Amino acid sequence: MKQRLVLARKIAEGTASDSEIAEAKQFPVIMQQVDHFKREKETAKKKSQKRSTDVRH
Repeated sequence: MKQRLVLARKIAEGTASDSEIAEAKQFPVIMQQVDHFKREKETAKKKSQKRSTDVRH
C-alpha cells in the first residue's frame, strides 16, 4: 500500500516515468489518490497566494 501512495505522489508531482504511469492506470485506487494529491497541492498553492496578498505593509 505504501508503494502505491509513493507512486501516486510521484505521478501527481510529475516525476513518474511513463511505465510507472501506465502501471498506475491499471489501478483506479491509485488514480483516485493522484487526483487527491493534485487537489491538495492546488489548495496549498491557493492558500500561500492568499497569504502573500493578505499581508499589509
